[in-house]
Amino acid sequence: MDAQELASAPVRSLRERKKTAKQTRILDAAARLFAEKGYAAVTTSEIAAAADVGVGTLFRYAGSKAELLVSVMNDRLAEGIEAGLAEAKGGRTITESILAILRPLSEESMTHPENMIAYEREALFGSAEHRDSATASVSRVEEAILEVLQLHQALPRDPSAQLGDIAHIIYAVLHLDLVKVGIGHASIADLESSVERSVNLLVGPLLDS
Repeated sequence: MDAQELASAPVRSLRERKKTAKQTRILDAAARLFAEKGYAAVTTSEIAAAADVGVGTLFRYAGSKAELLVSVMNDRLAEGIEAGLAEAKGGRTITESILAILRPLSEESMTHPENMIAYEREALFGSAEHRDSATASVSRVEEAILEVLQLHQALPRDPSAQLGDIAHIIYAVLHLDLVKVGIGHASIADLESSVERSVNLLVGPLLDS
């Protein structure tokens, strides 16, 4: 590295730190406002003000309010994955660990179903970038459920089945429980018990552990 590169390195580092700090403030503000008011009621101007940045600056970090929601929800999914795997490694049951993985989604469905609906809409019909990002997050949830099953040395009762298939089935059924609340076909009050019942019903018949 020559003298000019050495001189510019700290400047670039400071610039990157400032950029990261602004992005963090924007995402934190979006997460807080979505949780407090719901996705539909929040404006990008409110998010910018809460993050102490201009609206123009906000749009340099996120192209739309929908992009902010996808980022916020993906972060929540990542938190759930981390919590669920920690519970599995700490000796909690398969059911407890899977519930921990899905807790961010169930909490979002119970408090602000419209946030989940908006996230699902972006995952299915949003831009290619949004679809890819949401799909990757869902895949990581399934992989985390699979890892929980592996940590418990669970085996499919049907020898022709793959453990990854079981993880996929578990997530698909539980995801339907969450979506039913979001579209008003199930009670928010019953969601937690419904998810727990679904996990127990699936784990028992499908797995030896």
